[in-house]
Amino acid sequence: MKRTYLNNTYAVLLLLGFIFSSGMFHSTVSGQSGPPNIVVEICDSPYYEKASVRVVQQVESVSDTLILFSFVLGDLKPGLHWVFVRNHQGYRNPIGYPIFIHPSVLPVELLNFNIDKKNGRVILKWTTLTEKDFYGFEIQRAFSSPTSFRKIAFIKAQGTKNTKTEYSYFDYPNNSGKYYYRLKLVNLDGSFTFSDTLNTVWDIPREFILYSVYPNPSSGFIRIAFYLPEDEIVDVWVYNVLGRFVQRIQSQKFPAGFNEIKWEGRKADGTWLANGTYLIILRTRYGTKTTKVTFLR
Repeated sequence: MKRTYLNNTYAVLLLLGFIFSSGMFHSTVSGQSGPPNIVVEICDSPYYEKASVRVVQQVESVSDTLILFSFVLGDLKPGLHWVFVRNHQGYRNPIGYPIFIHPSVLPVELLNFNIDKKNGRVILKWTTLTEKDFYGFEIQRAFSSPTSFRKIAFIKAQGTKNTKTEYSYFDYPNNSGKYYYRLKLVNLDGSFTFSDTLNTVWDIPREFILYSVYPNPSSGFIRIAFYLPEDEIVDVWVYNVLGRFVQRIQSQKFPAGFNEIKWEGRKADGTWLANGTYLIILRTRYGTKTTKVTFLR
């Protein structure tokens, strides 16, 4: 079972008197004014070249015997890690100094985080075991390389829970290529950590796709999502299950890519549709697609 913990900001005093006595940082620290010219990194391996996660830390102050720095865990998980310190000349200790990061009070336990591709969309799914004073999930995506993540959505947590909770998110990239995804798990106090990073190779669809209407069933607005390979005029019609015409929702030109129409289930005269199941039909020069929606008010 893989678990991701959300941790608070830490402040660490790293005793390095024996390093300074060897002269490694003497020229950097002695008589220095202003911010210390030292870089501290926390890694997941005692050998820097073999580390897969390197989190650069902000140095707060330096003396002849210790370095003070603070950090948010970010990609690091609780457990044993190793500290590397580099001076202004680029010299770095060859083997990391061990540091144990202890998990704080447990706001969230992330049991799993998975990625899939189906029906012309990227599907992200994850499960939490417990949630306590937890705010929610910021979904981040990067294109081509896992270096420049940006927020694409936010899903609010469901409050304090001691049972499994499942979440999902659908993404519709408009360009082919390799995409990277991760979750930023945000606590109510603003502290955060990240899930593992997942990736998938995406090829944009070459066909007209009608996705499922959601929410379904609905007591109000619905969203009709579809994909167009090119700019195209789309006619949207509503029929009842007996095949009788109800209403023409829309007829207009939409751009290539993912599109969405919001409709509240009212007839042309402004009255609500009666409860029941209806057919949503989209017509383009590429063909006709049909899906069903149920209104329950």
